Amino acid sequence: MKKLSTFILIAMLLVSLAACGSKNESGASDTAATDHSAVSTEPATDAEKTLTVSTPYADLKIPASFEGKVDNKVSSKDPYTVSFFTADSGTELFSVIFNGEGDILLGTIIGDEENTVVYMDYAELNKKDKNYESCVLYQEQADMITNQLKKDYEFVLNRVVEREDDAVYDIKTDVVTLKYPARWKDKVDVKVTKEAAEFSCGDTKLFDIAFEKRKNSLPLGEYKGTSLYLVIYELKKGKMSEKDFAELNLMQEDYSVILNNLIKDPDFALADN
Repeated sequence: MKKLSTFILIAMLLVSLAACGSKNESGASDTAATDHSAVSTEPATDAEKTLTVSTPYADLKIPASFEGKVDNKVSSKDPYTVSFFTADSGTELFSVIFNGEGDILLGTIIGDEENTVVYMDYAELNKKDKNYESCVLYQEQADMITNQLKKDYEFVLNRVVEREDDAVYDIKTDVVTLKYPARWKDKVDVKVTKEAAEFSCGDTKLFDIAFEKRKNSLPLGEYKGTSLYLVIYELKKGKMSEKDFAELNLMQEDYSVILNNLIKDPDFALADN
């Protein structure tokens, strides 16, 4: 159970950092031609009937009006992808991608043992096609999938949610030993100097735990007479994928793991903010 003071400090830090900048998350490998037809109908809460498309990760609900007009199949098993297309002409409409990457992040299904990230890709339609308007309508109705995921599962909208892992590793400095999540050990570089422990991923600076006050630094507390400060850098997405940018955000947010472990140390005194 995290201490109340931890949440208070983190909330204050995030409010202070908001003025410094905001933080901003397809591929098909093999092409199995397995048909994945809708298998059942049931009434939705909005009185509209739906069809159920079963997958190993979740049951997708689509409008009953798709029956006989929109077909679907598993177009890839890694990442697992269900593609939807018109029954008469085979015009591709959209795809739902599980634990892969796509153009639009729908969100994360929270599971008992593991989470499932869900993306959606919309196909580019030919405006000269005589069925263009009906295809656009089918694409718009794909929103039902997201709405039903929210109803049927513990679903976090528009976010990648990693499962918590309590494993940490030690980062030794001349002042204090910091504990940071072990899952980032091979991805986050930590440069330790007499003045700070500086965390980065490639050329992207994440945050510093400084042992002296710096510009835009926030006080964390004091360890055996030495003040500790947090410096957080603004993340810029550039040309990286949504998935890579979301991962950078998670690496940065995990400074809270360092703070939580410091609070457990009797030699650390939390700053009064």
